[in-house]
Amino acid sequence: REAMQRVYYGDKGTARSAFGNSPFDGAGKTGTAQSSFYDAALDKSFGTVNLTHVGFAPFDNPEIAYAVIIPQASIESNYTTNFSTAFTRELVDKYFEIQKKNAALAENASTSSPLIKPAYTNESIDEEEIDEIKKIEEEQ
Repeated sequence: REAMQRVYYGDKGTARSAFGNSPFDGAGKTGTAQSSFYDAALDKSFGTVNLTHVGFAPFDNPEIAYAVIIPQASIESNYTTNFSTAFTRELVDKYFEIQKKNAALAENASTSSPLIKPAYTNESIDEEEIDEIKKIEEEQ
């Protein structure tokens, strides 16, 4: 686990450029594997790489684990970047953004009381309640 954390935050971490400034504390592992692609129309094989990135966050109490695999990512013999890491960072950021938004919605829902009763109920709305609802709506 600690070695995976150094991949994100260590001086020589392979994902430090993408994850080193993250607002969450995670850990991961990057990888590449040489592969080839055969084009039947050209009757020729091309060198490619498979890019991988696995990880989890937050480090102490993980709530998300992820794995990104990009097969045959390059037909170049020399590649200069592992773009699966930048892609993975965007996915993890989006996850935490959605979690934050859902938490805010849940908090708002728990602290507010509905002004309108549900459509399907056995309870009746009396005239005083209707007047109160109209008054609140006018104030808003």
